[in-house]
Amino acid sequence: MWSVNADDPIAGARAWTTHIRGMRWCGEPSGMVHSLLVHHAADIDATIGEAPSSDVRAGLLRAEAEALITAGNVSFFDMGAHGTAEREFKSAMRCARHSDDMRLCGWVFANQSALDIYRHAPDDAVLAADAGMEYTKANPLLSADVLKMRAEAHAVNGDMVRALRDIDNTREAFRDATPEDTPEWLSSDSKTSVDVGRIDGMEGAVWLRLNRPHNAVAPLRRALNANPGNRSYAIVLHADLSIALGRIGEPDEAVRVLLPVLPVAASTHSVERRARVQAAWRAVQPYNTSATRALRDRLRLYHLAA
Repeated sequence: MWSVNADDPIAGARAWTTHIRGMRWCGEPSGMVHSLLVHHAADIDATIGEAPSSDVRAGLLRAEAEALITAGNVSFFDMGAHGTAEREFKSAMRCARHSDDMRLCGWVFANQSALDIYRHAPDDAVLAADAGMEYTKANPLLSADVLKMRAEAHAVNGDMVRALRDIDNTREAFRDATPEDTPEWLSSDSKTSVDVGRIDGMEGAVWLRLNRPHNAVAPLRRALNANPGNRSYAIVLHADLSIALGRIGEPDEAVRVLLPVLPVAASTHSVERRARVQAAWRAVQPYNTSATRALRDRLRLYHLAA
């Protein structure tokens, strides 16, 4: 927990958000994680009026925005609650606009773009990412975060040229980033920063969206090797790689890749992570090998079968 009367209330508020986010990465139930984030954002909001200075007030607004953005991401990705996510992103945007760092608006738009992708509105996702780029103020790491979301939106639309161009631009922006110009809310200790593994994972997802599973395998393998113990994100990477392998005719390898993440996929109660696992199952089910039959039984055991 944290207190506005602490020596550094901004750091305290952000540390608690980071702690809750860490619970999500460890595979704790999504509903509990979301509840903690929403209550934390409300606690921050209730204490902003008590801030001893304008600088502290601005910092608390940034911290509230960070908590709300994370809550919104949990809402749509893990709970399938798109309307709730929309409201949380709007509240985060309000905080961002009243803080002293308008670049936060770009991060809100990046997450709005992701929401639009998962509610099957890729054109809106592109528009949201375009708006986000207007707020990055050429910050390299934030630009990379927005660009990778726009890449996926273009891929959903079947626009290979724009999708791959945005992936290339994401990598270039990431190479230009330095710790000195990285916003506190996008720093590595908050586990929200773009890194090589995240970019590789997005490239793999883009290739899958473009129905090019052969091209997806290599970047997804690189992303798995780079993943620093984020168990929830590992579900996505393992499932995507399993989907790609199944689609190119390697069902037994696909099963081997998917099996290790089933326990965490079950514990998170995440709508999208469960959907990814089921998509991987559909990719290998037609082969009917001993490995795929074993996977079927394991999915039933963890209540992950469709």
